[in-house]
Amino acid sequence: MIVKYSDATSLVALRCDFGFNPKKFSVHKETISLYSPVLAKFFEDGSIPKTYVLNTGEGAATRLVQWLYSQKLIIHQLHKYCSEHCAAHRHKEDRDLVELWDLAERLEISPLQNLVIDSMEQIAQHCGCPPWTCILRAYQITTKDSKLQKYLVALCSNTFSRDKPEDYKGIPPAFYRDLAVYACGKLKLLNESEKAYDLENVYCDAEKEL
Repeated sequence: MIVKYSDATSLVALRCDFGFNPKKFSVHKETISLYSPVLAKFFEDGSIPKTYVLNTGEGAATRLVQWLYSQKLIIHQLHKYCSEHCAAHRHKEDRDLVELWDLAERLEISPLQNLVIDSMEQIAQHCGCPPWTCILRAYQITTKDSKLQKYLVALCSNTFSRDKPEDYKGIPPAFYRDLAVYACGKLKLLNESEKAYDLENVYCDAEKEL
């Protein structure tokens, strides 16, 4: 989709109230109307000045505006100069991406949601581990069984044994439940024609008990 900017002077306001310093973004009305039906409807009557409150963090809001004009996301963790010393920055970026996915869900911008998932997958492949520190945030702000939650469960299940999620105290119990359900489902698929367990392995030694 290409914005034609037939009225390049028509701007609308997006506001982010989270944090200590609320931020306001001016965006071309044609741009948001092209990508978000929610924002298009909100700003439909241009005769009344209105500001749309995004209800998200500044990082996610900034990335939304970045995407609206470029359809790209700049990911610090994929930069060649990012190292283990950038842990705090990485954790914030993971959280920003989770909040951006949720924001895109509410604004009905599915291409942006898909790009966030692609970015998280690239980060996991590049860094060799899933984003454990953003799981709590994902479970706090997205609906139960959301596609983002399902993705994080599937991603983490592949590296669970070699990572140490216990280092991150904030992982919610619901995540471990979903992880167990996902793993059991995969195990069932692998063993459709046979039991996934052997009773001989759980029987007590009768001779020793006698």
